[in-house]
Amino acid sequence: MWWQYIKKYSAILYATITEYYTHVKTFCIEHKREIILSVAYVPYIGWLYPLYAFEQDVQVQRHAKRGLLYAMTAVAIALAVFLMVFMMPRTWRLVRFIFTILLYFDYFVYYAIVTVHIYCIWNKKDFSIPQVENYLEKLEQYI
Repeated sequence: MWWQYIKKYSAILYATITEYYTHVKTFCIEHKREIILSVAYVPYIGWLYPLYAFEQDVQVQRHAKRGLLYAMTAVAIALAVFLMVFMMPRTWRLVRFIFTILLYFDYFVYYAIVTVHIYCIWNKKDFSIPQVENYLEKLEQYI
């Protein structure tokens, strides 16, 4: 019985999937640059592909290095806060709670910055934080 349903709806499903595939494919071809620049800001590891796959493109490299810098900073802050909470005595519950809130605030700020960067990429705007640009120039020496 279920073979009849498959036989009945397979042509419709195939046509629908093919139509969606062509739409997605044309979208990806038209917006390839924005997609690659956005991938650089995917949390924690998105910078890896654009940094090593597009070594000749200056703009992609800049965004990938920014993504790397943001990820390294977020991980370093989160690790430092976590270790402080881990080493505190259990009796310091209020202080542990405040540091835990700081940990979540770190995540929130990181994801907000990444989201704003992706939004600005798709709207063809430049978003840069001046303090980050100084560290980015220092980071470029090592990468």
